[in-house]
Amino acid sequence: MEQYFGYELSSLPTSLFKDKYMRKTDKSQLAKELCNNVESSSVPQSSLHVIDGGYLLHVVHWAVGTSYAEVAQQYIKYVNKHFSCSAVIVFDGYNNGLSIKDQEHHRRANNVTPDIIIEGTKNAYGDQNAFLSNERNKSAFVPLLVACLQAAGHTVRTASDNADTLMVKQALDIAKAGQAVSVIANDTDILVMLVYHFQSDMSDIFMYSHAIKRINSVRAIAASLGSSVVSRLLVIHSISGCDTTSFGHGKTRVFKKICNAKGIEHQVDVMESLTAAHEEVMLAGCSLLALLYGCSTKDRLNRLCYSTYMHITATTTS
Repeated sequence: MEQYFGYELSSLPTSLFKDKYMRKTDKSQLAKELCNNVESSSVPQSSLHVIDGGYLLHVVHWAVGTSYAEVAQQYIKYVNKHFSCSAVIVFDGYNNGLSIKDQEHHRRANNVTPDIIIEGTKNAYGDQNAFLSNERNKSAFVPLLVACLQAAGHTVRTASDNADTLMVKQALDIAKAGQAVSVIANDTDILVMLVYHFQSDMSDIFMYSHAIKRINSVRAIAASLGSSVVSRLLVIHSISGCDTTSFGHGKTRVFKKICNAKGIEHQVDVMESLTAAHEEVMLAGCSLLALLYGCSTKDRLNRLCYSTYMHITATTTS
């Protein structure tokens, strides 16, 4: 069972992942910040490709008046044209209980289709984006697509829930084996994990991200940032807002603040520890939040909230 800050997801209230007022962060800000000092790269022809199935679902535009089976053939032609057979395609898992992606799925569900019965010979729904915004329709279509891709000789992996971690593992395993690899995905989460987990003795990993419109070398990004910044990336990304957290500061501001902060090694280590107690993680996280609001890491959030409230009350004219 997937966990959320150490708690089993099944034990948490469903409303935690369906708050429509939860602030959505602009993850592309962080991707651009990571690549600021890195030149665009070209991918070696011998590279293996790891493709985000979610990206693939949207990048191929369905022809009007075609059946679902014919739509699947469009995907096969696209993969054959751009990646030949040297690709691993990774899809999200569906219908496996609560997921950290539930909030984002809920956000996208404003303009969706009704539930549709998927059959290979049946004409595909006319509005592709609306169709794919309905998770039940997507979860019914993906198995058909996976079967067609596999029948055409392509390697397909389906994650138990979110595909990001499995994609990163696939890419790192290929790079460890001495093979250059290109990752095709839009998600900043994937870029952050690749840079954080990359090791100098691996073959290079190249990532194409639609958010920054170019190909970047993970090795070059890690080198430009330096080991100290790389070691803080997971904390920077999570505390500035991701699929399970919402925060009022922009990612660029948080990135610069935590990168330049002194004496926060303990808090970072605790936040990244697999064995730290919940109380330790909470205190470390609150210390970092206090730092982001201009206080000392020794300040408590309760004191910060009180002083901020008193300042607003004393200065407001309304």
